[in-house]
Amino acid sequence: MKFCFILALSLICVAGYAQTSFTTDPDKLAYNVSDVVSFWAAYDQLANAKTHADSVRIMDEAYLQKGTRGFKLYQKLSSSTPEQFVDVVRKHPKLLRSIRASSLSIPQYRKAVVAGARKLKQLYPDAKFPELFFCMGKFEVSGSREGDVLYIGAELNSLTDESPKDELTNPYIRANAGTIDRLKAVCLHETAHYQQKLTPKNHLEAALVEGGAEFVALHITGKSTMQPVFDQMTPELEQAIKREFTAVMEKPIDAKWFLAYGDPATNRPGMLGYVIGFRICEAYYKQATDKAAAIRNIISLENYREIYEKSGYGQ
Repeated sequence: MKFCFILALSLICVAGYAQTSFTTDPDKLAYNVSDVVSFWAAYDQLANAKTHADSVRIMDEAYLQKGTRGFKLYQKLSSSTPEQFVDVVRKHPKLLRSIRASSLSIPQYRKAVVAGARKLKQLYPDAKFPELFFCMGKFEVSGSREGDVLYIGAELNSLTDESPKDELTNPYIRANAGTIDRLKAVCLHETAHYQQKLTPKNHLEAALVEGGAEFVALHITGKSTMQPVFDQMTPELEQAIKREFTAVMEKPIDAKWFLAYGDPATNRPGMLGYVIGFRICEAYYKQATDKAAAIRNIISLENYREIYEKSGYGQ
């Protein structure tokens, strides 16, 4: 559960970008939460605003301008403005109040994320770990990566069981917004992307990039970042999308397979390319006699054709 709008394919498109700053030691994983702190400081200052212009200035100076390079990346990809963030606060009053404490508790999850990173290192000794940036975005992207930046949308990964979702007007964002207990899985999904050696050019490759990262995250943490999508799948729907996907899998990437949007009228979820890729990796891993080699290949995607061909998924 990663993207909607213009951000939907950002993760898919950056697998080949330069990677410059990282650690090979999971215990030294950089875990940056300063943007979350800055957001809530700006949020509190809004109470002193006398005009809309005051609110915009406060949000700009106290949050956007103070952003880390991870938050600057998000601002660039989403063409963010301080006006938009003021609007986010106006449109999500109850939801924001409900996630304040949990989003500020993100530092407490570093130990769990590092434990997951250690397991990834055991499975894939070549693993590298870029800096994780937790930021308060505009309720549109759960996670992304570009180069050595891993972006985690704290506002979509810090809900509690009591968080009201009625202020999320997009039905798929509403369904996929997750409680903070899945934070480790989201972080491992994005970290798995960092290991991948495949820059996707067609549907099959893009599905393996996304589904592979999801398989790795679930394998390590026992949690899925897109459980609501899996919950909507029926055997009949899965067979139908399998046939549709097989017919177009070698064609250039069509965003509709990877967007959060689906078709509510037919109860068809979004992000079906993720599901296909996950199922291919799952089938490949189940049939493998050498599980260690199989998981290394799923992580790196160095021999992605083998994953598809040995999975038997298209047969």
